[in-house]
Amino acid sequence: MKLKAAVVVFAQPARVEGTRLARQLGAADAAMVHGRLLNRTLRHLRAGGVPVVVALAPDATGYRDIAERAGAQIMVLPDGDPGTRLNAVLRRASSGAILIDSDTPGLDAVLVRHAAEALGLFDLVVGPNWSGGTYLIGVRAPTFAFRLFEHVRWNTRHMIEDLIEGAPSHWRVGLLPVLADAMDSASLGELASDHAPARRRSSRLGLIELKRR
Repeated sequence: MKLKAAVVVFAQPARVEGTRLARQLGAADAAMVHGRLLNRTLRHLRAGGVPVVVALAPDATGYRDIAERAGAQIMVLPDGDPGTRLNAVLRRASSGAILIDSDTPGLDAVLVRHAAEALGLFDLVVGPNWSGGTYLIGVRAPTFAFRLFEHVRWNTRHMIEDLIEGAPSHWRVGLLPVLADAMDSASLGELASDHAPARRRSSRLGLIELKRR
């Protein structure tokens, strides 16, 4: 089934610097791991019939080959903070958009398709990870989301709270299951298998609505 929402995978090596993974492995090895994760994410999405666009940060030239080998379209992001880059993608989306990171081993085509279907019910769909960030942000009407990232405190435990607070008050917000990202070496064992690993969540692929005042 063809998705109505555009799926954009972010490849941003700047995310690696200063992370637990970089401190444990070194920046160069951490960037290599993220390259492997990007390749893995694109492979599983392609196997599940999910077409993607890879959004490359200006300093992500090393990841371009991975995206091209996967047959993905490529979009070069502008300089700026994460909000600036996310808004740049939303401005190009003519319908719904699903923005995902490439460093979540448990993310697969099934979950992305689930998020796309959820945009039929929710205006904003958020996939949280254990480190306090997000692995997926889905927006049903990108045209009306230009202030969504305006006051987000990126890379802090307040990120999801700020993201949801920035949504229009009448929007319905849905939360996907919490997944683990690859921000530390303990999670790298999941890279050893070639299939998408079991998610660190309940067995149901549920999605709950966040009740807002």
